[in-house]
Amino acid sequence: MRTFLHTIYLRNCLIFSFFTTILLLTLSCEKKCGFFDNPKKFLETKSFPAYFQKIPYYGVNGRNGLSFFKPDTLIEIKGIYVKGKFFPFLRVFDDTGLYYIPLEDSLSFHSETSLLDAKGLVKKNREPCLVRIEVNSSTDVSKIKNMVEKEYPLFISKVADEIHNPSSKLDLSSVEDWHCACSGDALLVFGRIYDLMYEFDIGILLKKEGDSFTLKKIYAREFFKGE
Repeated sequence: MRTFLHTIYLRNCLIFSFFTTILLLTLSCEKKCGFFDNPKKFLETKSFPAYFQKIPYYGVNGRNGLSFFKPDTLIEIKGIYVKGKFFPFLRVFDDTGLYYIPLEDSLSFHSETSLLDAKGLVKKNREPCLVRIEVNSSTDVSKIKNMVEKEYPLFISKVADEIHNPSSKLDLSSVEDWHCACSGDALLVFGRIYDLMYEFDIGILLKKEGDSFTLKKIYAREFFKGE
């Protein structure tokens, strides 16, 4: 009987220890994985790269990135697949700006959350597009996008005073439409809101390191459109 009770005691201790360990690991992961645990460390409100700076001028899709290529040029590219309102495309960026790569045909991937490594030929129609597309690989970035959306309200509550223009009536916490763009191993998750007078742009830059993405920079600005 004593041996039996001792066994029960040990088993209960092991179970308690197991669940305690799981709880601590979960809390540790939540703290470690939080993109915005220390937002001011990554926040940039003055100096911006071209792909962020030009969002108000060219919109969330940028310009046609195939305009620079001759017909029948074979290109390999990484980009975020977007179904688009009028045609499908890949959204990419580099140091010179934000671009869309039109595709001749739709693909069976989720829009805004599928990072594709693809290649194809440039075809010059009314607007240049990519044809004979071959997808070498795909990566689902929905967890990253969802994490940004989930943690954004807490982030903006911590830094709104450093960004908000007192003359603006925009609610910086009201960003609902988020977009993704790719540049090599870098991923940009961004959004914008605006009215007739003011605009607010927010961009979260991450870089893939191993099997995960690491936060590198947070670009944010609210400005009068007449500036």
